[in-house]
Amino acid sequence: MKNRRRKFYPGTLQHIYQQSADKGVIFYSDLDFLVFFTIVCSVALEYDIKLAAVVPMADHFHELSIAETLKELSRFHMHYPSVFALEYNRHYGRAGRLLKKSFGSAPKVGNKAVRTILAYDYNNPTERKLCTRAEDWRWTFLAYADSPFPFSRPYNPKGARACMRRAVTEIKAIHRSKGFLNYAILERLFAPLDDGEREQLKDLIISTWTVIDYEYVISLYGDYQTMLTAFNSNTGAEFDIKEEWGNYDDRVYSRMSAIMQADGILHVPAAIFKMSGAARRKYASRLLAMVPEAHPKQVAKFLHLLF
Repeated sequence: MKNRRRKFYPGTLQHIYQQSADKGVIFYSDLDFLVFFTIVCSVALEYDIKLAAVVPMADHFHELSIAETLKELSRFHMHYPSVFALEYNRHYGRAGRLLKKSFGSAPKVGNKAVRTILAYDYNNPTERKLCTRAEDWRWTFLAYADSPFPFSRPYNPKGARACMRRAVTEIKAIHRSKGFLNYAILERLFAPLDDGEREQLKDLIISTWTVIDYEYVISLYGDYQTMLTAFNSNTGAEFDIKEEWGNYDDRVYSRMSAIMQADGILHVPAAIFKMSGAARRKYASRLLAMVPEAHPKQVAKFLHLLF
């Protein structure tokens, strides 16, 4: 990262945008989101970084953070992407760079600019048809400003099964040690749980690890409901970072995953990374036929067919 070329003002909100190295999909499953989020939050604590938003999308992620020095910000952004890439590659049996070496960043000076970029980042999923309101998409982490269990029933250890209690105990121990959750841990903890318990555990993980400064974000609007009204009535804008954009429906990625699983390809995306280029191109034709609403570019992203 060439610090001399990057604009930075101490204590100012910085918008970060980073894309996958080959412009392909990164986040295929809930496990991908959870591993990424617990790593980001753990590293933010280590470097004393204030987070205002973390919004992972299919092939990129947005982050709004505040640091007192450029050195702190630089170390933060060298550390957590490399840790996530290492865990991701190890789990899926892939090699090589996961994320682009460079990333976009822009400081946002003044409350108007800050509110504009907050609305923009939190509304990324609404623009991609993943939800109608920013708080309804779990992976904006916005709903956790109001409740620790926004997508499941509250956890009650007295009424919980033993496997759920063990999972919660282990998660809390890892968090106390200032660690993060990797794929092996999550797969093991989720395996014996039923669907309702899995949703509870996802909520508990996020509400336990989150270091997003919701009080700071809400203070810019007055209260939580006013903030949501602002986000839902204005999608914001970003003029300082060049971002790849298209009016696509990102719901097609889950439909393509479902087709692969129906075809007996159960380990998505691990199976994709093991396919030859010829096999991917052949399978792309099947996906285009089965998911006609998908743009060819989305199929290429899903199968990591280099542009």
